[in-house]
Amino acid sequence: IGDTFREIFTDIRTYRELLLELARRDIRIRYKQAVMGFGWAIFMPILIVASGVLVRVAMGQMSGSGVGTGDVAGIAGKGIAWAFFVGTITFATTTLTTNHNLISKVYFPREVLPLSSLLAQCFDTAIGLLALAVLLPFLGVTLEWTLVWAPVLLFMLFLATAAATLFLSCANLFFRDVKYIVQVLL
Repeated sequence: IGDTFREIFTDIRTYRELLLELARRDIRIRYKQAVMGFGWAIFMPILIVASGVLVRVAMGQMSGSGVGTGDVAGIAGKGIAWAFFVGTITFATTTLTTNHNLISKVYFPREVLPLSSLLAQCFDTAIGLLALAVLLPFLGVTLEWTLVWAPVLLFMLFLATAAATLFLSCANLFFRDVKYIVQVLL
């Protein structure tokens, strides 16, 4: 098993230019004819955060407690992480089946296609995190020492999403129902 993983990582490192170019292609395609352009990268996490805040406010009113800015910041962080996971899984599950013409013509490691969707979603998430970092000081949220864990948690989220992406895109090759099951579950 160790040799297999070493070979996969060597192939990905060898084809890193292709990986980055496919990620750029995904970003360009995603925003090329969109009216809002990069605004979607900010709008979708805001929509997820707003729905989470709405549920939290409703639950807080029912229990008689309020919702503070710290709660909103926590919901925002979780919402952006969830948007990253959902966006990556949604786009990457079908990458191997939708790029069958490229796969049949040229040799390259097949892992590059789902991982390029992962990197493209990293771009969207970076825009969402930047918007969150700009917005939180205006809400009166102060930085705490627990924020030191954020890079570690983001890296763990990246690895878990990469594993799920590779597994689901491979499963979708054999069972075309996987993309529908994934959409329902997400």
